[in-house]
Amino acid sequence: MILTPEEFNHRFDPVVEEWRTHDGQDLTIRHKTGRLLNEFMGDPKSRAKRGEGVALKAGQQLGITKSEVSRLRWFAYFFNSVEDLKKDYKEATSWTAVKGLIPVLKEEAKSRSPAKEGGHGDHSTSGSADKMKDRKSKQMGNYLDRLSDAFNEVHEHLNKVELSDLQNKIRAFLDKVRNTYFSKD
Repeated sequence: MILTPEEFNHRFDPVVEEWRTHDGQDLTIRHKTGRLLNEFMGDPKSRAKRGEGVALKAGQQLGITKSEVSRLRWFAYFFNSVEDLKKDYKEATSWTAVKGLIPVLKEEAKSRSPAKEGGHGDHSTSGSADKMKDRKSKQMGNYLDRLSDAFNEVHEHLNKVELSDLQNKIRAFLDKVRNTYFSKD
């Protein structure tokens, strides 16, 4: 369904108010916003016929960036509801977790084709397990990339004691990973 500009504005103003009262943290309002934007602009796979101005204006009204508006649209595109998200990705309980899923899902969707899919949903259990492992691996890579970016932004502002404390926490984490996943049986 494609909304007219008048219908969109009429329905978008209350959403902006919900963002203000929910402080932008609620997955439900984020999904609702993405769905409404998609109803107005079309799905995020194709270039918006209504132009970049809609995403920019929506972002300004919501107090978020245009790229964040894009993430909202993809969130609503990949999941029919927050319940569907929770059913498929129990660990995705925050917007940060959902944002980590979006690039993985986009890459997965891009690589899918009817020939690769095996026709009408003819998937083996091991194929599904392999896809899940691949998705989790990509998701972990995205988390590590974001962690690295966050470290680069903050490390120069830390004093020696804070930097040493952070390094000790990173070492402890790496030791835990090494001992849990890479120890010899």
